Amino acid sequence: MIDQIILEDIERIKSGLKREDFEGKRVLVTGGAGFIGGWLCDVLVSFDAEVACLDNLSTGKMENMDHLLGKPKFKFINEDVCAFEGDIKYDHILHLASRASPEEYQQHPIETLQANSVGGYNMLELARKYDSAILFASISEAYGDAEVLPTPESCWGT
Repeated sequence: MIDQIILEDIERIKSGLKREDFEGKRVLVTGGAGFIGGWLCDVLVSFDAEVACLDNLSTGKMENMDHLLGKPKFKFINEDVCAFEGDIKYDHILHLASRASPEEYQQHPIETLQANSVGGYNMLELARKYDSAILFASISEAYGDAEVLPTPESCWGT
């Protein structure tokens, strides 16, 4: 279900990007079945990019991609980022794969470290191999406990 806040956020994301930067480009989104990854895939598909969503569904959910399944420019790859061996040139790689909640990564510390280190290495190697642009995203926990909720982008953390 899409609520008004999400729709506003999607439109804000779209207004900050140039369609021509993604139109006709191949984009790999790791962690694309996560909450943010799913909506990022949605924005990229709406910009006419060919989007490959790589997720092992350890925390991501198929329902975050339901609205994209069956679209010709969207492909779901059910695989762990640590084992992924891409043989396709992606113009952009967006590495979002990781457990995001403290409870999750405390219960699964090795898997969390592997997604960020081994998975990050795999994505960097893929980017090097095909001269792709790469973005590595972190989680809000990197900034410490928020003093203001919802936290504005201007907040530098604690």
